[in-house]
Amino acid sequence: MVWMQTWLDEVEIEHVKPGVVKGDSRGVIALVKTTKDHRKVKHIDIQHHYLRELVRSEAVVFEQIPSHDNIADLFTKPLGRDLHHRFLASLNVY
Repeated sequence: MVWMQTWLDEVEIEHVKPGVVKGDSRGVIALVKTTKDHRKVKHIDIQHHYLRELVRSEAVVFEQIPSHDNIADLFTKPLGRDLHHRFLASLNVY
């Protein structure tokens, strides 16, 4: 998201800030917002807290979406025929 925002700035194309990253993992989204109540976070190297810094600086926003609406699954998981075709149609691929 940050790379895309930087590129859009370079080619002088207007875009909305903050960028929105949508995902279906509640745990990841909660972890990005705060490390409170996450026991295993102390084992994550500090260099991996970059996403939290982006959220804090309001450069990126993470939003939770239902799994059945996560279009990225088209590229990462085997899907049933109907869901596969629904995601293709939402990308205007026929």
